[in-house]
Amino acid sequence: MKRFFITILSGAWAVALLGGCVGEPAIPVGGANATTPSASVSAPAGTDAPPVKPFLWISPFVPSDIANAVYLPQGVSKVGDKASAGIILDLKKNKPAGMQGLAEWDWKYVVVAPQWSFREDLAIGDLVSFWEGKPFGSTRQLLSILIYEKDYDPLVGLLGGEVGVENAPAQVKVMQDQVNDFSDQLSSSAWAIVPVGRVQAGYKVLEVTEGPDFLSNYGQAVDSLQGRYELYADEALAEMFPAEAWTSFQYKSTATPAASQPTPTPLVAGTAEPGAEVTRTPTVTEKERVRAADGAIEIYIPAGEFMMGCDPAHNGGYGCFQDELPLREVYLDAYTIDKFEVTNRQYALCVQAGACPDLLYKYSETRPSYYGNPTYDNYPVVAVSWSEANAFCQWVGGSLPTSAQWEKAAHGEESMAYPWGDELPNCGLSNTFDEKAGKACVGDTSEVGSYPDGASPYGVLDMAGNVWEWNSDWYDPIYLGMGYTVNPTGPEQGNTRMVHGGSWDYSSAMARSVYNSNHIPNSHLISFGFRCAGPAN
Repeated sequence: MKRFFITILSGAWAVALLGGCVGEPAIPVGGANATTPSASVSAPAGTDAPPVKPFLWISPFVPSDIANAVYLPQGVSKVGDKASAGIILDLKKNKPAGMQGLAEWDWKYVVVAPQWSFREDLAIGDLVSFWEGKPFGSTRQLLSILIYEKDYDPLVGLLGGEVGVENAPAQVKVMQDQVNDFSDQLSSSAWAIVPVGRVQAGYKVLEVTEGPDFLSNYGQAVDSLQGRYELYADEALAEMFPAEAWTSFQYKSTATPAASQPTPTPLVAGTAEPGAEVTRTPTVTEKERVRAADGAIEIYIPAGEFMMGCDPAHNGGYGCFQDELPLREVYLDAYTIDKFEVTNRQYALCVQAGACPDLLYKYSETRPSYYGNPTYDNYPVVAVSWSEANAFCQWVGGSLPTSAQWEKAAHGEESMAYPWGDELPNCGLSNTFDEKAGKACVGDTSEVGSYPDGASPYGVLDMAGNVWEWNSDWYDPIYLGMGYTVNPTGPEQGNTRMVHGGSWDYSSAMARSVYNSNHIPNSHLISFGFRCAGPAN
């Protein structure tokens, strides 16, 4: 059995393996509510065991970060009914008899008070009493305990109560997950319970002391607010799907259910199809390199001049907007830029490393389960703010491209309306809105690199359509006319940041390489993504 300790780092989470190592970091699987399956699969040939149920049930007591660290191997799908599952992820103390453990995780919460508080410790029995609405001892002065919404059910598993935030006791104040700091709400009568990785500088962490009856009454080990969670399965399924199948996306099952029973199809909307392949070994040219942090392909853009701004003669038949003028020659030092837009898989690696915050919104236009769903690992990450995109690019050793870098990579040294030339977009060149047909080509994002005929002169893909891409520049409608022609980086300050490239739901006019728009940096729009630029050395 493999055992893990998971903690949150800087608002994100990381996985450290104790006693073994996982291939690559796990990526959240996501998914909507499942229906109860009726199918089962025969046990491996040559055994007398009854049919097994290749369905995974995840207890509400499990923190979402742990649940999202578990893969669905080929032939397995999620289910909403514990009785229908042959694989269960739950508190270790809830493990049914006769099931075999596959992996374990530890997850720790702490109680925090304001930094100025004189309190040093808290008896666990007093905390449980307060949670139950019966303040006692060191919690008599408290009026409320603050917690994050996604932590409520896991804390119910540790402290007792009824699952569902709608059932939270009156003295438990449930807060939105995106709130980063409770410091201004803590007082002598209001403390908080947070995951250990979300402790802020303004918090004072209280030592939780064990009462003599705590272990026998609550079944927890070591620390009262540290849960131990286990993935366990029927014996036959444990033989078919070892620990690596659940903790490494590189694992491919060789176990095949008996032919007398059909292989079950996923019951969770959007989960990966059984047998789906994911290519992980990119092919690169002499002008490309593979980035170590996330496996991205970077394309070398040579130093030199290019024509920046709108050229009416090469603008797809459209007029020029004022903030696209004047057309002028600009010099840029050599740099690299991502061949593809940053994907869900890549962004999840940054979250796991603790360098990026987890996404607030994990759906796309038509897919309730998108970010964290293996089916869409190679699709562009969306609903990222400018600061989240910038954090990712810094994590991989680069930055968001300047508007000038983005534009040169999009159309090359000469003026062209689109990466491929002056021809208007069509659904074979880019994922945009098809004005002739009066409908979107896809109506949602496409897998990155799906339009090789729409490549730029440097071979950069998806520079027109798919998703809008954040640039590093602040927006100023008159900046282009200020005469900066050597490595321009945009205004020194502003209120909005620039985006380029159009998206799947915008017309061909907005997919032009020189078209720019501007948005508030903290926008989380499902048609917004990004790619990174980097040093040429």
